[in-house]
Amino acid sequence: MNKRNLGLDLLRLLAMFMIVILHIINWGGLLKHTLFQVEFLPIYIFEAFSIVAVNCFILISGFFLVKQEFKLKKLIALIFEICFYTWLCFVVALVIKTPMDIKLFIKGLFTITTGVHWFITCYLMLYISFPFINKFVYSLSLKQKHVFAAITVLLFCVWTLIPTVNYQSIHSGYTFLWFLFLYYWGAYIRLVFVEGEGNKLFNKIVNFSGYGYVIFSVVTAFLMCMLNLIGKEVFMALHYNALFVFLASICLFVFMYGIKFKNDIISKLIMFFAPASFGVFLLSDNIFVIYYQEKFLNKEFFLQSFSMPIMFLICAVCIFLFCLLISVILHKRIFTFSDRYIYPFLEQKFIKLKNIF
Repeated sequence: MNKRNLGLDLLRLLAMFMIVILHIINWGGLLKHTLFQVEFLPIYIFEAFSIVAVNCFILISGFFLVKQEFKLKKLIALIFEICFYTWLCFVVALVIKTPMDIKLFIKGLFTITTGVHWFITCYLMLYISFPFINKFVYSLSLKQKHVFAAITVLLFCVWTLIPTVNYQSIHSGYTFLWFLFLYYWGAYIRLVFVEGEGNKLFNKIVNFSGYGYVIFSVVTAFLMCMLNLIGKEVFMALHYNALFVFLASICLFVFMYGIKFKNDIISKLIMFFAPASFGVFLLSDNIFVIYYQEKFLNKEFFLQSFSMPIMFLICAVCIFLFCLLISVILHKRIFTFSDRYIYPFLEQKFIKLKNIF
């Protein structure tokens, strides 16, 4: 298991492409119409198939981090990467004279502390906490792991079907608590089904998991349509902890894990681009990028285009590739240098400071 799993590396990239799709839909207001219209059906499908992106990313983290030890160097690198992309977009926004008030100015300058990106805040909390989560996971017997997995699904995906319970306990999955849940499931899959006694069953499930992802995603799209027709918010079917969204996330994760690549060129391309995947999120979800998405890639733009689905995919692919290209360049030029020289130096200073106190 020390060898990289290219299927999960590819899933990182796929998840980031899905996040670009979700952002275009969200910030463009493409789901904010009163009555269901046939021309918006492709948007419903794109949303339903992409909503698993965040869940998959945290499942991947749990899968790998459960076998790792906490490294201050990685935490420093993560914070530096977040700040670098934030400030890069901030400087570009100033150069091109993006309109901003004092509130937007402060948010753009201090992303982590102002809580602009809930994902970043929760992910940093998760990384700081994962060594303690690992101790809990390893303390459970095999039977206890199964029981705890079942209980968490009942509590967070079934019981929370009651709207008030969902909002009060887990806030539709936009919380650190939901990240803990997903982390456990990523660790659970690895320890029990990939490396443990459930390996034979897991190998059989892999062959059908792709169908499961499609089926559960189609069910989510269907629920969105039904909710719209009865006058309810379609987002009720799109909670990260919604049962069908969670099941689709697990199925896609398992399916991508089972993919094997025999072509060396494809394998090298995945290994080349995968490390830069997080940068795609940091760029595409920046508040200044969102400002221009809301301004130009809105509902009116897509309705007036020659074909909404095709134009939507063209925009999504272009944004993804542009952000990925920038991220790759930065990783090869800046973050590689920092990883070799700056982060180890800072880690040594922190350790010395820790020993003093």
